[in-house]
Amino acid sequence: MRNGRPRAWFGSASVAGRVALAACLFATFVAAVPRSAGGALSLASSSELSCTPGEHFFDLVFTETAPAVDEGLFAYDLALSFVPLGPGGTGGGFAFTGAERPPGDFVLDVPGGGLFRVATLTPTSLVINVASNEDLADINTGDKAARVFYTIGAVPPAAYTLAFDAANTDFISGDPDQEFDIPVDLRDFGVVVCPEPGALLSLLGLGGMLTLRRRRGWRL
Repeated sequence: MRNGRPRAWFGSASVAGRVALAACLFATFVAAVPRSAGGALSLASSSELSCTPGEHFFDLVFTETAPAVDEGLFAYDLALSFVPLGPGGTGGGFAFTGAERPPGDFVLDVPGGGLFRVATLTPTSLVINVASNEDLADINTGDKAARVFYTIGAVPPAAYTLAFDAANTDFISGDPDQEFDIPVDLRDFGVVVCPEPGALLSLLGLGGMLTLRRRRGWRL
């Protein structure tokens, strides 16, 4: 709509209303993005996304369900994008800052070692290339593909999510007895709706006032 009315409505709407709008927009976005085929493997974030200003990270963790097989993982690419949701969302309050081999349970922790490389890094996109030098790996529940770092600015995004770029995310088997492309279900990150900084300060101030009154025995 013109005259900035959607942005004004989003800013003044209740949290429930903002959640509903963000969820609707996210559902539309997911419907338009190709997803990986389902299979015995899935990949998901180890923790919920944050609205708190500062540095954060999450691990991308595999889950394997029956029938379990030795996939013979040889290499994989991971592509992630920041997706602002809600009117006026530009992504200024979010930035990818890097990625690294997880300190534990790395899926390609094989005798021959491997390459872990951040191929693309911008505030809103991240591409990771990983390959074994020679050994193949069996993917098991709890194995980790990467640790991803990001920051939230002093003014967080109004609402956002992250999404796998399925067209540029793939898992390759080096076992001639397995399919070349390993099917992995890429799980949604979920929608995060961040309170406005002023609203959060107001709530903190009200909480402090109520605590003080209870300590003094005042009536509300």
